[in-house]
Amino acid sequence: VLGTERHESRRIDDQLRGRSGRQGDPGSSQFYLSLEDDLMRLFNSARVAKIMDKMGVEEGEVITHKMVTRAISNAQKKVEQRNFGIRKHLLEYDDVMNQQRQVVYDLRNQALQGKNLRETVLNLISDFIDDEFEAQSNENPQDWDWEHLKHIFSSILMADVNTDELLPENGNELSVDDIHQQIMDNAVAMYQARETLIPEDVMRSFERFVMLRSTDEKWKDHLYAMDQLREGINLRAYGQKNPLLEYKSEGFQMFREMMSSTNKITLQRLFRTQLQGVEQQPQTQQHSPKNVQLQHQDTTGMGMTTQPQEKQQSNRPQQATKAPIHAEKKIGRNEKIKMISPSGDEIEIKFKKLQNYINKGYTKAA
Repeated sequence: VLGTERHESRRIDDQLRGRSGRQGDPGSSQFYLSLEDDLMRLFNSARVAKIMDKMGVEEGEVITHKMVTRAISNAQKKVEQRNFGIRKHLLEYDDVMNQQRQVVYDLRNQALQGKNLRETVLNLISDFIDDEFEAQSNENPQDWDWEHLKHIFSSILMADVNTDELLPENGNELSVDDIHQQIMDNAVAMYQARETLIPEDVMRSFERFVMLRSTDEKWKDHLYAMDQLREGINLRAYGQKNPLLEYKSEGFQMFREMMSSTNKITLQRLFRTQLQGVEQQPQTQQHSPKNVQLQHQDTTGMGMTTQPQEKQQSNRPQQATKAPIHAEKKIGRNEKIKMISPSGDEIEIKFKKLQNYINKGYTKAA
C-alpha cells in the first residue's frame, strides 16, 4: 500500500496499513509526504525545513528520519486531542437539550399509551395557578393585581374568583395556600360539570388529543428558539462569560416559559373547546317512507272539478326544442384550401397559413 499523505487521525493510517495484509501475507506499506502537506504546515513544518536546509538536503530527496516520524506523530496527537475536545464540548450542549427532551417525551408517551390523563390535567390546573401567583411582584395577596387574575382565571379555567371571600375586610386574611385551594376547587368543579356533558371515553380521548397537539406545537417552536440561541451563544465569550453556562441558564428559562405556555394553551382548549354533536341533545332523525308514490287517481265524479286538459297544457312552460349539433369536417394543417385575393384571383394555400392570408385581406372560397 502506498500512501501519499498522513491523515489527522492515526486510526485512519492504521486502517490503510491493514489493507496490505490479505490471505496470510503481511504485505508492506510506505507513506510519502511533503512538508507542504496540511498536517505538516500546521505543526512546525518551517522548523523541520530549516533543519533540512542546514543538513544540505536537496529538494526532492527522500528523507527518512525518526525526528520526522516523531513530529508527524505529535501533530496527529494534537489534532486528535483538539477533535476530542470539540466533541466533548458539543456533547455538553446536547445534554441540555437531552434533559428537556426527556421531560417532553414523558408527557407525550403518557398520551400515546392511552393512559388516563385526568390526574395530569388536575396537576396542570394547580401548576397554572402557581405560575400566575409567582408572576405577581408582591408577596402580600392584598397587593396583587386581582383584576388581571380574575380575567385570566375566568378566560382559561372559567372559574369565578370572588375577591370578597378571598380577601375579607374583617382582618382574617387567607394564606396563599388557602386562596390557591379555593380557586382550585372552583376550577375542578367547572371541569367536572363539563365531564357530565361528555361521555367518559370521548373526554379521555379529547384530553390525549389536546395534550399531544399543544405539546407538539410548543416543542417545535422551542427547538427553533434553542437553535437560534445556540448559534449566537459563543459571542458571550467576548463579555468574559462562559458560553456553556449562559446556554444552560437561558435554555432552562426558555424551557420553563415553554412549559408554562403549553399548560396555559392546553387548559384553555380543554375548558373552552366546543365538541360538536356531543354537548348538544341528540336529535331524532325523521326517515321519509320509501316506495311511496305521490300520485292521486282521477277525481272525476267525486265532487271535484278539474281543469281542462288543454288549459293545463297551456299553463306548462314550453320547452324549446334542441337543434342537433353538426360537427364540421376537420381540416389538416397541411391540406390545401382555396383563397380569393382582394383583386379576385383564386390561389391555393396550406391550411396552417390561413390566418396570415386573412390578415392580408384574402377570403376563403366557398
